[in-house]
Amino acid sequence: MAKKDRFYAVARGKTPGVYTTWKAAERQVKGFSDASYEKFNSFAEATNFMQEMNCREADIQLRDSGVVVAAPRDTQSQNFLDVADVLNDTASLNLEEKPEAKTAGEDNPYHLVAFCSSSAIPNELPGGVAAYAVYFPLECTPIRALDVNAHPTNNHADCLAALQATSIADELDPKSQRPLSIHSRYQGLVYAMAAHDGRQRWIDNWLKNGWMTTDKTPIEHQDIYRKLLEAEKHRKISWHFLDETADPAWMMELHHKTHIEAERYARLKFHAAYNNVMKRDNAGASNNENKKKNDLPSLLVGFFPLISFKTQQYVMDKTPHSG
Repeated sequence: MAKKDRFYAVARGKTPGVYTTWKAAERQVKGFSDASYEKFNSFAEATNFMQEMNCREADIQLRDSGVVVAAPRDTQSQNFLDVADVLNDTASLNLEEKPEAKTAGEDNPYHLVAFCSSSAIPNELPGGVAAYAVYFPLECTPIRALDVNAHPTNNHADCLAALQATSIADELDPKSQRPLSIHSRYQGLVYAMAAHDGRQRWIDNWLKNGWMTTDKTPIEHQDIYRKLLEAEKHRKISWHFLDETADPAWMMELHHKTHIEAERYARLKFHAAYNNVMKRDNAGASNNENKKKNDLPSLLVGFFPLISFKTQQYVMDKTPHSG
């Protein structure tokens, strides 16, 4: 007689979600006070239970073999279980030393896969703003977006996004047992941190040269790169440059989803800056007229409806910061 599928809905536990094995579900409720869980014969029934328990939408997820996967919303949805396998295969290929193999199933943790993106409005101009976002599509966690307080450029924001990914990884996996794979469109960052085209990674040369390029100029964003090196001491990290001409569409779609959030956050900051300028200008009236003419947000006000900042899907210089 064929074994029936079972779905264990954990509404309150260490990590809420829907599990396909009792062993996995038990881990979430054992030792957890006021745990709430039920067994069902179908995913739909388990989902209904989670909804009745007022669980967050982010928690109504199917968790299997250590990976959280959003339930398909329609027949056109991507098979995220397959996507998870591909992402983890890609991450493994990018690691110089693969993690020690453990037993199959949940004792063999998946990679932590992070997509990082940024948006600067406008990029590298006075008065600009920037933000970045980090997305772990295989985990039960929302996209995290933050603004950039200093040096609001795409490159700086992309570096900060990668650093934030290492921090989130530490939150998700405090014992640093799971390798982290960082996906970014900033080629300079990826080439700095990973070997490429038969060449060693740039950061190794920077260390030898005292954080200077071959033309004796200081490396940009070196404070962030130093912290990334520190992060490597307690977790294996691999890097993947997202290339829309080579990577599959669904992978670029995950990046796009991340980028939209970074752009949304940057726009909010830009509008806030614009509103502050308008309040200041109105308060100062004619006394501030000259200052107003030199203020970028004020200058942009008349053109704002015509300017599309939709995206900084930029093409990076092939050799930024190379040493």
